Amino acid sequence: MKRYWISIVLVALIIISMGTFYIQTLTNPLPNFQLMKLEGDEKEASHVILLGSYNYSTGQVVIDENGSTYDSERPYLTKLSPHIIGREQIDKLVSDHRNFMRGKENIAGFYEDKQVLVYSDIRSTYHEILQNYSFGLKVWILDKENNQTKSFELDVPKSSDYLWVNVQDVQLVDNQLKIITQNNKRNKNDSNNRLSLELHICSIDLAEEKLVDDRIAGTDNKLGGSQELQFALVNDTNLIKPNERMVFQLRTNKIKVTSENSYESTTVDNSFVSYDLRTGKEEVIPFPLTEPSNKNNVDYFNTGERLIQTASSSEGIHIQKYNLEGRRSEPEIVLSLKDLQADSISSMNVDTRNLYVLVKKQNAKRMIIVDLGSGKVVYKGSVALKGTTGAEKEHLSKLNVYNLQVLNR
Repeated sequence: MKRYWISIVLVALIIISMGTFYIQTLTNPLPNFQLMKLEGDEKEASHVILLGSYNYSTGQVVIDENGSTYDSERPYLTKLSPHIIGREQIDKLVSDHRNFMRGKENIAGFYEDKQVLVYSDIRSTYHEILQNYSFGLKVWILDKENNQTKSFELDVPKSSDYLWVNVQDVQLVDNQLKIITQNNKRNKNDSNNRLSLELHICSIDLAEEKLVDDRIAGTDNKLGGSQELQFALVNDTNLIKPNERMVFQLRTNKIKVTSENSYESTTVDNSFVSYDLRTGKEEVIPFPLTEPSNKNNVDYFNTGERLIQTASSSEGIHIQKYNLEGRRSEPEIVLSLKDLQADSISSMNVDTRNLYVLVKKQNAKRMIIVDLGSGKVVYKGSVALKGTTGAEKEHLSKLNVYNLQVLNR
């Protein structure tokens, strides 16, 4: 009987909390922000969203050219889960394929083309007696033409060697599913108990539902002296869409132990390797990427056509590009804060065509879009209060815009 009373009390508290929230919302409606064009082609911003928070108490707010949506305005059950990476892209997939999408939330696990939608995830089981894990590679495939779904699961080879496994990317090449996974295991030779990471390319024959290859593309290694090699998959600008060319980053770090359980890491060398999923051919990228000494943030992106380095500093932005298909470096893009009419850089992102820069100018939150080919600015926009300007200055001062996402075109 006691547990039923607890359930009744919990339900009552939820109803009271929801009622209080809606009363507060009616008496103090949240401001509706939108991205307003200052100059350029507004179509370039039609697939971009800005992420931020208002007054640090409303959860996340999503802003685009049509207006803003707060986490507090989402369905109640949605608010109970954190805002995951790629939420808006996943919401679009849910809208189009609701039944298939149930329980699928890792954006890196999706692949989509005109014929199919694929999702892959990892099943993990801990064995108490053996004190190790076993992992399974789960696959769901939706045929868009007949709306039929098939699924299967395969064992991860030597899975008891690993502490955890996660999916990094999924691609479909010649009826073979290519799943890139990050496999993590304890490095027995490391006195600091750091994990050793392996990047695997798993090839699955869809007709036979069989794992035909499990290739280790790279692994972290402890080099001679105080150096170590870190191996990572470069961010794909669109994880859902087809891309047969992977890019891996090899970073050599110098390790300095500062205490028994801590250390400092300094990068002394940085190189890249492209991998063709169709042919299996690897190629070292002769791309002399230099990292500015006064950098605030350096990121790398794989658009499928280019490898791109974005770097920001107190002076502006510096973009280096390498054409993967033509195997050549392209002219750099350098824009000062004066060129951007900004005081500081908040965030940057890219897609196959453009560079997207989120900047601040006093209390103004602006977005600049630059054509990656020409280096020219094609759009400038600013966050404004929709519908009225009476309290715009006050509301904008309480708005923090910290990131942007580029959705599928």
